[in-house]
Amino acid sequence: MYNNVNAALNDAQYSQLEKFVRALSQRDSETLQTHFHLSDVVIAEVYERVEFYFDHATILSVPPRINCALQGPSIAVYDFGDGDLAVDCDLLGNGSPCDAYVHVLFEKDVLVYEYMKS
Repeated sequence: MYNNVNAALNDAQYSQLEKFVRALSQRDSETLQTHFHLSDVVIAEVYERVEFYFDHATILSVPPRINCALQGPSIAVYDFGDGDLAVDCDLLGNGSPCDAYVHVLFEKDVLVYEYMKS
C-alpha cells in the first residue's frame, strides 16, 4: 500500500493544498473547476461537507508545515512508492483545529480531491 508514511510535501504541493483549501473556504467554484478539475456535482458535494462542519463565515486553512503529528493539527503524507502521494490534512477553522480533514492525492504533483470527513 504505502511505501513511506513519513513522506513530506514539497513547496509546490503544499502551495497547491493551501490554494485548494482557500478555494473551499471562499466557495471559489471557478478555481475548483479550472485548477483542480472538479465537476459541478463534486463541487456541490464538497460545499455540503464544508457546511456540515463549518458555518459560512468560517475561514478555512491548512496547518503550518512545521506542525508534526504529535502536536496536531497535522498534514500526514503517505508515499505510494511510485511518485504519487496520499495526504490527510487536518483543517483549521478561523485558525483553530477542528474535527474535519481532507484527503487528497498528488498524482504526478497534481492535486486530486478524494473526500472530506472527520
